[in-house]
Amino acid sequence: MTFFRGGGFAGARFITLAFLFSGAVTAFAGNTPPLSLFADSDSLSEAPEVADSLRRLEDSQGLALLDAGESLLKEGKLRAAERKYFEVLFSRSPSVVVRARFGLAAVYSRTPRRLFDAVAQYRRILRLEPENRAALRALADTGFRLQETGGFDLAERALRRLVLVDPDYEGAYELWRGKIRDQDPQDLRQVDSHLRDWLPRHPERGYWWLDLAWDSFRLGNLGGVFASLDSLRLRWPGYKRSEQCLLTARCCLELGDTAAFERGYNEALEIAGREGGFERLSFDAQTIMTPAERVRWEGEKSPEQGAALFRQFWMHRDPDPTTPHNERLVEHYVRLAGAEKYYKQLFPHSKFQTSANYQRLTSGQSQTVDYDPVKEIGDLGTALALDQRGLLYMRFGAPEKIDKPEISQAPNPAEVWWYKNSGFFIFERKFGTGDFRFIPSAINGAGSIRKAMAADLFDDPMPSLQQDYYGADFRGLDAEVEVEFYQSVPLAAAAQPPAAVTVLYDSTWTELARDSSVAAPVRTPSDSFWLGINRLSAGPGRYFYVAKLEIPGRRVVAKKELRLATYGESELDISGVVLGSTPQPGDAPLERGGVGLLPRPSLRFARGEPINVYFEVYGLRPGAGGSREFREKVTVVAADKKESGGG
Repeated sequence: MTFFRGGGFAGARFITLAFLFSGAVTAFAGNTPPLSLFADSDSLSEAPEVADSLRRLEDSQGLALLDAGESLLKEGKLRAAERKYFEVLFSRSPSVVVRARFGLAAVYSRTPRRLFDAVAQYRRILRLEPENRAALRALADTGFRLQETGGFDLAERALRRLVLVDPDYEGAYELWRGKIRDQDPQDLRQVDSHLRDWLPRHPERGYWWLDLAWDSFRLGNLGGVFASLDSLRLRWPGYKRSEQCLLTARCCLELGDTAAFERGYNEALEIAGREGGFERLSFDAQTIMTPAERVRWEGEKSPEQGAALFRQFWMHRDPDPTTPHNERLVEHYVRLAGAEKYYKQLFPHSKFQTSANYQRLTSGQSQTVDYDPVKEIGDLGTALALDQRGLLYMRFGAPEKIDKPEISQAPNPAEVWWYKNSGFFIFERKFGTGDFRFIPSAINGAGSIRKAMAADLFDDPMPSLQQDYYGADFRGLDAEVEVEFYQSVPLAAAAQPPAAVTVLYDSTWTELARDSSVAAPVRTPSDSFWLGINRLSAGPGRYFYVAKLEIPGRRVVAKKELRLATYGESELDISGVVLGSTPQPGDAPLERGGVGLLPRPSLRFARGEPINVYFEVYGLRPGAGGSREFREKVTVVAADKKESGGG
């Protein structure tokens, strides 16, 4: 019975433990056990060693064994190092035992498939020393190595405990803040409460007040946002000023003040253009960027170039760029608030969110409908941790209806989102994936997620009316080009003469010139309309323009790209062409070179109606008689729009 050396009862107890642990190893062979099973357990490898000896080592013996174990660890002799560290566990000194457990954890961290054993060692250290900073930090790092949701949960808990002990320890707070995307509201309150007491004593970390401000926003505490921003501006006034403005703007929107929101957003963009700091702005915008816009944004750029890209991004989507109000910008942030509230990823660290292979596992029909989840959706929702319903919501807005068919019973709840002109989209929370994911379908009427992720739908609250318009360019002064815009709507569209406005922008949508006039009533044998005329000048180059008629309650706006070429001083050249009706006496809304003109933007003429054609010829040389003469012949043909490309 020498096996029971040291007492029959004790020996029997350790034999039982040995069998229990051996059974645990067998049960989980080839599987990843849940972390909760190891929350308070010992290492799976300790019991046989414990059964072998109960001796207690003196400090000198323990330190000598530690040195030997560390040498073996450096040499890569993991099994031999493990034995030495196990012997040290019987030291009389708790500090020596802690070092031994760190050594065992290091062995297991380097041994394939033994990270859970390393976790167990760090937990045992924390039983002895609950505030051991190194153990908490190492436990978090091991959790990140385990990956998946369970590993990130372990890392989050360890980092949060470390933040409450020492936020500055090896970047604990910033790692918790930057790498964990699903902090629980209660956890945020716990950390923030601690930091509000800690930060006044550590002014060097005063910039963390901005994080606390965002937390308050996320928790719906707008008063806390403004209080945190006040503390930030008191200690770090220049820190991420663009982001401060954006957060303040979003608070204004939450309070229903859209004008203040837009002022704040534009200020944030202006500051970013001078100082940099587009990160938060780009997170918000990338959910609706087209693939081409994402490519342009991800390239290298200066702050000025970044501001120009953002200006193009929002002006292109603005229903009326000539006004300070951008309805699409406001709608985007209203949608973002809704998506953050209702469509956040529940498990953002799951491999079904982060692994391309795992994403394809949830798309079994991808071969039949040509769907690649990585290519079509990719990581668009990563920065904001929005699920795939949230991404569609950002682009299309709320669906007209949501069906929850019978298959939505557990374990695979499903939703079908319907849009009038885009079909339906199926989302299913497949068992084990945690979050709703798009499911491709070959059924007639199914929407194309590829088109959806490149689209941006917005229902303008103001009803639109398309005006007829065109422009003609002429040689101006000092090598500039003079452009005249003619636009019209039916006379019945407005009770009073509407204002006609045309604005010229450079290629980054920075306003260069603006002209306003009052439209005049025109009546011809075939048409009656309000005619607005605007004149602008610019050098050769690429521009954008917006032409509009201001009619109460209606949106009458057109915007397009414009390319202007120079006119040569010494070459024969011809200006743009203006088609119009013959003005009656006293009826000449436009005059060029002493010629009265009545442009017809609608280009609709009655059969047999005389048409005036106006153009200018440049660079004519004197003829034999000394005068500049030329002959011209104009043929006007009525052409079908389809055949003439819309013309």
